Amino acid sequence: MKTYIEFLKTEQKGIWASIQKAASEGLILIDEEHDSATATNRLLLSYPGLHEVLNMLSEDWTLAQGKEHGSSIIQELMREDD
Repeated sequence: MKTYIEFLKTEQKGIWASIQKAASEGLILIDEEHDSATATNRLLLSYPGLHEVLNMLSEDWTLAQGKEHGSSIIQELMREDD
C-alpha cells in the first residue's frame, strides 16, 4: 500500500511540486518519516484556500486507502469461503 507522500509524488506530481514550493516558503511542513504534509500557521493566515486543498487531498487519499483496504479484506474473506 502506498504512503500519502508516495501517492503525491507518483499520482499528483503537479500538486507535489506545489507542496514542495510551499514548503520552501515555510507554508507547509513535509515530514516523510511520518508520512505527512502539514500546513503551518503562516499558510493558514496567508492562503486559507491552499490549506483547504491540502486537507481535501489528505481526505481523498484516506478515503481511497480505506476503500482499498476494505476491498482487500472482502477479497480475503471470499478466499476463506472457497
